[in-house]
Amino acid sequence: MSKVIGQYFGLFHGCSKHHFDKIVAAAPFDHCNLLILAFVHVADMGGGMYGPAFANTRDNCFNKGKALAGDTDEDRIKLVLAKARSENPTLKILLSLGWYNEVVRASQHPEFFAKELGEWAMGYGLDGFDIDWEDTPNTERIPDPFGPADFVKLMQCVQKEFPMGTDAPPIFTITPAMERALDKSVLDCFTYVMPQTYSHGGNETTVTPYYNILNSYQKIVYGLSGEGYKAPSDYEPDNPAQYARGVKNNGAADFFRGAWTPTPCARNRRRASRKVTTSSRHSTSPTGCGT
Repeated sequence: MSKVIGQYFGLFHGCSKHHFDKIVAAAPFDHCNLLILAFVHVADMGGGMYGPAFANTRDNCFNKGKALAGDTDEDRIKLVLAKARSENPTLKILLSLGWYNEVVRASQHPEFFAKELGEWAMGYGLDGFDIDWEDTPNTERIPDPFGPADFVKLMQCVQKEFPMGTDAPPIFTITPAMERALDKSVLDCFTYVMPQTYSHGGNETTVTPYYNILNSYQKIVYGLSGEGYKAPSDYEPDNPAQYARGVKNNGAADFFRGAWTPTPCARNRRRASRKVTTSSRHSTSPTGCGT
């Protein structure tokens, strides 16, 4: 399995269109080989059938938490896709579904969700799908007996409906910050398992529980934070050296960085991005699900 240098790119960050355009223009898309766009959510399409949908929310108290006209999630994803594809035609681009409640709702009618997601993938030219596996922020878990079998069924449907790439099969990743409903049958559904092993913001997640489930580091991708976000004193990225040592010592698949787009709120202004360099490129083979 080839090395991965992955990067989350947030669509939800609270900033002006001008500022977001500057971030995209400066982003080093040629220095990663896996780009994950975050997030898509779900919406009731009628009769309790949930399909993918953009939330168009903004963090950091920007515009009362709502996207501005002309700078919606769809506007942003189109901008990122165009720039990323032009700079790095071999870059694999995934769309991430966040979070627990959304995954549970998607799993209630998995065939419907998967068909809708497949149409999105065709429309945007996506190379795969990610699940950001953590509790939905500021929301109680919905009372659904969601377990590994439900997770496997959802991913089997997604794998069936997701369009095949022209040069490689689709890539499926999970980015967990909790172990709830995960066992080997679930993790076997994914090409890569990418724990949120950030020094801050990752709920003190480590790779150990996921190694214990898989009994292997081969498809584990360490997560590091590209920028802090809790308080001004927290605004420094993780040191990649410590993660690189873990990758090398354990034979893991490499590492990814958390959200690439720092917000321009008056109380915390930072430079748009920092480059992560690598000579590796991503390739993958089909992965089983529920085996």
